[in-house]
Amino acid sequence: MEFKYFLQNVKLTSNDKEEIRKKLNKLNKYAVDIWEAKLDLSYNESHNTYERFRIEVNLKLPNKLIRSEEREANLQDGLDKVVDELGRQIRKYKGYKESKRRKARRKAKKGEF
Repeated sequence: MEFKYFLQNVKLTSNDKEEIRKKLNKLNKYAVDIWEAKLDLSYNESHNTYERFRIEVNLKLPNKLIRSEEREANLQDGLDKVVDELGRQIRKYKGYKESKRRKARRKAKKGEF
């Protein structure tokens, strides 16, 4: 998986980048081919105290783009919520692909095309 970072009013340390990589690599356990992960991170002090960080992650999969966005007071909480949401969306996408395959097998077994 290739990582791309887009930062606005934020500086990430190498430890932060490594933590982000670890959390996003957890999505590989769903056995879906993720080509690219784009992280868009911005900090705005004028927003509400609980919505200072805006974390958006776009995952590029074969024939699909999965996106999640959260606004949180700190980076770690927002990243956790984004990863949870992306995991849910990947499971849904994977289930859709599997059910499509099952239907095709069922039709082939019956002799329908």
